[in-house]
Amino acid sequence: MPSYNYPEHYADDFRSALQLADELQLSGEYDLFRGQRHTFDIQPSILRDGADKEVAANKLNEFAGWVHNIPDLHSLHDDPESILAVAQHYGIATPLLDFSYSSRIAGFFATDGGIEGDTGTIICLNKKRFIDSWDDINRKHREQEGFVLTQILEIDVTNLWRLAAQQGVFLRCHVGPDFLEMFSFFLHIYFPQQGGIQVLDRNEVYPREKSHLEVLLDQYFLIDSYPERERQMEEFFGQVITVPEDSMTRDIASHFKGNKLPSHDASWQTEYAQSWLSEPAERLPKEKRQIEVSLALPEFNCPCTLEDHLMHNVTSVLDDAQKNGSAYVNWTIVTEKGLYPLYVDGEGSISKERDEYTWFSVSEMVNVIYAGMRNLPYTNHQVSRSIARYLAMLSFGVYEVIGDAFGIETSGAHVRGRGYCNRTNIRKAIRDDFLDLLKPEILPPEGEIELRDLVYLARFVKSSYVFDRFVDLFVEDVIPSQANIAVERLVIGLNPMKIEVLGES
Repeated sequence: MPSYNYPEHYADDFRSALQLADELQLSGEYDLFRGQRHTFDIQPSILRDGADKEVAANKLNEFAGWVHNIPDLHSLHDDPESILAVAQHYGIATPLLDFSYSSRIAGFFATDGGIEGDTGTIICLNKKRFIDSWDDINRKHREQEGFVLTQILEIDVTNLWRLAAQQGVFLRCHVGPDFLEMFSFFLHIYFPQQGGIQVLDRNEVYPREKSHLEVLLDQYFLIDSYPERERQMEEFFGQVITVPEDSMTRDIASHFKGNKLPSHDASWQTEYAQSWLSEPAERLPKEKRQIEVSLALPEFNCPCTLEDHLMHNVTSVLDDAQKNGSAYVNWTIVTEKGLYPLYVDGEGSISKERDEYTWFSVSEMVNVIYAGMRNLPYTNHQVSRSIARYLAMLSFGVYEVIGDAFGIETSGAHVRGRGYCNRTNIRKAIRDDFLDLLKPEILPPEGEIELRDLVYLARFVKSSYVFDRFVDLFVEDVIPSQANIAVERLVIGLNPMKIEVLGES
C-alpha cells in the first residue's frame, strides 16, 4: 500500500502526485479520480458562486428540448440522465461532477492549462466507501424530499465518444462543498503547477473522431450562438429588417393553384428518405479500427483532373476502410510532396502556415465532411465526390469548379448554411410537375422561368424537390461549397433530409 497523508497529501511535483494516484488505483484503495487545475471547492457548475440557477436551468431545458426534437437522437429521448451527461461534457451547467476511472485522465485535467505557480489537485474517491457513507443520509432525504443528495452515475451514452475516451463517470451532487467533503472521504493530492506538462496526447482525451451525436452537437452549439450574434449585428448595424416566415409562405402560396403550397413530393416519404433520420450506434474506434490517411493535394492545371485524381484516392481509402470492418478514417491533407499540412485563411485561400489569419486546417474540414457523411446513407462514391470537390474548390475557386454558379442559402433543423449550386443542377433537382402546379399567369409566355424566380417559388424543398435529386445536388454542390465558404467555420449542413428551405443568397 503506498504511503500518503490523508485527507490532504502535498506532493513535491506533478510526477510524484501522478505516481501516487497511479499506485492508489493499482492497489484498489481508490477507484475514481478527478483532476482540477486549482484547489477550488468540489462543486458542480450549477451550484458554484455566481451561477444563475434559473438561467442555467432554462439553458438545460432548452438543450433537452432540442434533443427531443431530433429524430436521429432517439436513444436520448426520455433519458434525462444521458441528456445531463451530454450537457455536462459540453459545458452546460449541471448538478454533475466529472470523475474518471483513470488516474491518468485525472492527471491530464489537473495539468491541462495549468499556470506555473498555481496548485493543482488530483482528487481520489473510493466508490464503495462513498456509497456506504451517504446511504443513510440519501435514504432519509429521498423519503422526505423525493430525491437523493448524492449519487454516482455510470452512464453509457450512445455515440458520446468523448465520455468513452475519458472513461467518465459522474457524481450527481445537491449539497454544498463542506457537506460533500464531510461524508465523501476524498483524498486530495496537491502539487505545484509547472506548466508545459503533457500527461496524455490531447486527442486521447478529446478524440479527433466525431460520432453522429457529436456532429449534431456542433450544430446545436452553433444554433445556441445565433441570438447573441444577431444582437451584436443589431448593435453594430442597427435593427435587422426581416420578413416574417408566415408572410413569405402566404406570398409564395399565392402563386400556386388554389393559393396553397403543393403537398410534399412523394419521394420524401419513401423508406430510403426516412432512413436519413435513423440513429447509428457506434463505439469509440479502437486503434485497429482507425486508418490514418495522409492525402496529398497535387498541383494540376485543370480542376476536373484534380477532382478525378482525388476521387480515385479517396474512394480507394473508403473502400479499404469498409473492408476493414468500417474502420474510421482520420484525414490529414498535405502539400504535393507531403512536406506541410495545409490551412485555410479568412479569405478561403490555402496557406502552408498556421498564424493569426488562418481559421482551421484543411484536414479539419475534410474530417468534418467525412464524419458528417459517413453514417448517412451516402455511398463511398458520394462521400469521395464531396471531399474531392471541396479540395478542388480550395485550389481553383468555387466558380471554376461549379461553373454556372448560383448563390444559395439553406435552413433546416435551425441551422443555416451558405454555398453555391450549378444552375442546371438546381433545375434538375426540382420535381418534374412543378410548373404545372403554378398558376398559368405566373409562367412567362415563352422561354424558361428565371432561375431566381424559380428558386424563390421552390423555397420549401420538400414541396418542390425530388429527394434523390436533392441528395445529388447536396453531394455535388451544396456540401463542398458550404465547406469552402465556411461562413460557420467548421459547422456545415450535411443531411439533405433536414433541409426545409433553400433560397437565393
